[in-house]
Amino acid sequence: MKNWQKPYKHGLLVIWPPKEVSIIVNKLKSQYDPLACSYIKAHLTLTQPFLKEPTPSVLKTIEKTLSEFPTFTIDFGPIEVFKNSTVIKYSIKPAKKILTLREKLHQKGYFNLSLPFTEGFIPHMTISEFGVKDLISARKLAQKLNQENDRGSFICNEIAYVRPDDKFYFKTIKKFKLKK
Repeated sequence: MKNWQKPYKHGLLVIWPPKEVSIIVNKLKSQYDPLACSYIKAHLTLTQPFLKEPTPSVLKTIEKTLSEFPTFTIDFGPIEVFKNSTVIKYSIKPAKKILTLREKLHQKGYFNLSLPFTEGFIPHMTISEFGVKDLISARKLAQKLNQENDRGSFICNEIAYVRPDDKFYFKTIKKFKLKK
């Protein structure tokens, strides 16, 4: 396991988009950043990684917290880059709901809040993290992809606990339902 991967060994919480959205985003990810796609498929990161392997009681606390949070609609698009970055991603709304849920979970003390991008986190669905080398190319590609790909929405009714396997591919360990 590489040094940058070590903080993720206990996994984190993500939102998996539905299959029809995943197919579209994974096609883009595999084309524009196959390395990142080999680690994790289309997703929205919800929390920072766990500090340590979550115990059954930790998972029960997370389940209770999530069961009190109502199901909501996520809108994705347009495709854009982070300011002064080559990361190409789908914009996600409503950011405030995702950030509120993220904060409630982080307050439990189970997550590594010392990692970069903890403060000022912007909900997103990554297309390319390392696949484009310069800002101008990234912006041009985002414009092109917006012309070829629609925006959309889906219902978020569950959160997944994912953890990497020995090849550093993230797999679902447990799913938690949101309040209906």
